[in-house]
Amino acid sequence: MYRPPFGRREDPHGQVDGDEAPPANFEQFQRASAGAPWLATGIPPWQLWGNIEVITGNFGGVNNRTSGKQLNKIAYKRPDSWHFFFTARLIDAPVAVNNTIQISFDLILGAGRASVPIPAFVLFDFTYAGAPFPTFTKFASQGVGSDPIGGTGQSIVAEIPASDIQVQANVTNFFGPGPAIVEVGGFWAPKNHIRPDWFLEGQPKETMFAGSETEGR
Repeated sequence: MYRPPFGRREDPHGQVDGDEAPPANFEQFQRASAGAPWLATGIPPWQLWGNIEVITGNFGGVNNRTSGKQLNKIAYKRPDSWHFFFTARLIDAPVAVNNTIQISFDLILGAGRASVPIPAFVLFDFTYAGAPFPTFTKFASQGVGSDPIGGTGQSIVAEIPASDIQVQANVTNFFGPGPAIVEVGGFWAPKNHIRPDWFLEGQPKETMFAGSETEGR
């Protein structure tokens, strides 16, 4: 079988099977605070793509709601489709004859020139009677749309198209008063993690990889 020499392509638009690869030329990665200002704080911008938060509420009555801090914040600067995974676990909960503690995840989505709030995109209900309260972890990688499709069933949302995403978790105690401590988690990943600076050939490495991608964080 004929194999063209390295540097010649039968297909100018792609790799030809059997082509030899050039020798690797690794260079030591150097940080650049000017090109990556977040490195001065030690917190990469994708640090909040995954996060766990503990929300504590001392409910004095029924239907009291406590909101957590910002659970996730994504500023990707370009639109993509995002997979997500939410978790919730009771650490401590009121003891009552019948009780329900609900955890909701509110979203703010942004792309282009628009942003929209999505309240209660994912809901978890812990319903129990007396003690002990359930301690298992609830989780979901899909949300439910506000309107059913075709009048039957529910519209399931498994991906989020956005360039900016903010998430806040909330805890509501529907029955007996008392303290409640809930651990919530939010995890996000883009379907296509392609950064334009990867293709800046001939530029210094600290410019090409300004976000420490070479370190696998």
